[in-house]
Amino acid sequence: MADKPAVLDLDTLVVRDVVIISGKRYELKSPAELTILDFYRIGKRANRIKELTEGPDEMSEGAIEEMLSLTDAACKFVLLAPNEVHASLSHHHRLQVLSVFTELQRAANRVGTAEAEAPPTGAK
Repeated sequence: MADKPAVLDLDTLVVRDVVIISGKRYELKSPAELTILDFYRIGKRANRIKELTEGPDEMSEGAIEEMLSLTDAACKFVLLAPNEVHASLSHHHRLQVLSVFTELQRAANRVGTAEAEAPPTGAK
């Protein structure tokens, strides 16, 4: 009997993408290493940031401080870098890091979905 094709192929090796800040390389966490609780927390922060940015044209000082705090916490979670590196980042830099992380996560999800939808090799 021929080997049946695998319906799922898991790899436990985590490959992290890298960002360069001031000439030094720092890793981003991989979506593959995140827990369900991590995804929940990231989602809650992202939803709150979205609420704040879709609010009135003029943001209150409290809303601005909340957004800065949320993006700082999210960036510290996904970017594996020392505190002094995080402290050197502007708000714009943090948003760029979060944007890259989000796009990498979406790309990983698209690949996983495409692989799941593809017919198994050797299917008749």
